[in-house]
Amino acid sequence: MKIAVTAANGKLGSAIIENLLQAHAAKDIVALARTPAKDEFLTKPYGIEVRAGDYDDVQQLENSLQGIDSVLLVSSMDEPAKRIDQHRNVIESAKKMV
Repeated sequence: MKIAVTAANGKLGSAIIENLLQAHAAKDIVALARTPAKDEFLTKPYGIEVRAGDYDDVQQLENSLQGIDSVLLVSSMDEPAKRIDQHRNVIESAKKMV
C-alpha cells in the first residue's frame, strides 16, 4: 500500500511522514512537494520517494499520484480562495486513481 503525503517538505507534512515511518516501510511512503529537490532530508536518511506535487498543476498531480493507494492532503498556505481550488485539484486527481 502506497501512501502519498502532500506538502511533504513543510513542518506538518514532514512530521506526518516521520510518524508514518513508525508504522510503515519507507518504500510505502511517497512525499509530494512543490519543489522535490528540497526534500533531501527525506530521501537521504529514509529513502522515501519524492515526487513533484504542485497543487496548481493538475497534470503533474495526476502523474505523481500514479500507483498511490491513499493520499494525505496537507492544506496549502495560500489565500483561502486559491486554497479551495488547490485542494480540489488534489482531490480530483486522487479520485482518478480509483
